[in-house]
Amino acid sequence: MADIFNKTSNRLGGAWSADGAAVSFSGQAAGLLGVGMIVQQVNVGYQQQVTRLYEIGSNMTYYVAGRVQGNMTIGRVVGPGVVMSAFYTAFGDVCNAANNTLNLYIGTGCRSSGGVTAQFTNARFTISYAVLISVGISVGAMDMVINEQLQLMFINMASSGGATNSLGNVLGNVA
Repeated sequence: MADIFNKTSNRLGGAWSADGAAVSFSGQAAGLLGVGMIVQQVNVGYQQQVTRLYEIGSNMTYYVAGRVQGNMTIGRVVGPGVVMSAFYTAFGDVCNAANNTLNLYIGTGCRSSGGVTAQFTNARFTISYAVLISVGISVGAMDMVINEQLQLMFINMASSGGATNSLGNVLGNVA
């Protein structure tokens, strides 16, 4: 059947549901940033210093790779959980950095009509040697929700790539 505007027919490239999105922490942070910690936002940046060198009398350009570094911010709502003091103790102590590993799991998917999570593609990033460097707290008069911004720095980030899994296998029983 021809398009009424004489356009090329589009095809569905895939679908996912925002209510199937998940971010889960494991490693030392598993019990410290899990369900009930009301994590609202996670931002991760990982960069390497690359210097360009030019040679006089030549059109050659050289790249010199330097060291890597990363940072992470976590936005959350301060709620009934009392686990944050344990997170502050573990990740706020620079002398404990060798033990501070975060496994950040990211996935999206669609739920079936029966409530069972469908298969989806995910990624897992291992963040090593993390240290908490900043804690910010804000509250607005309109809703009186206490928001917390945590900033961490880290040295290494590795990716295990994507795999097919289910949200239930990663996060447990999710309604």
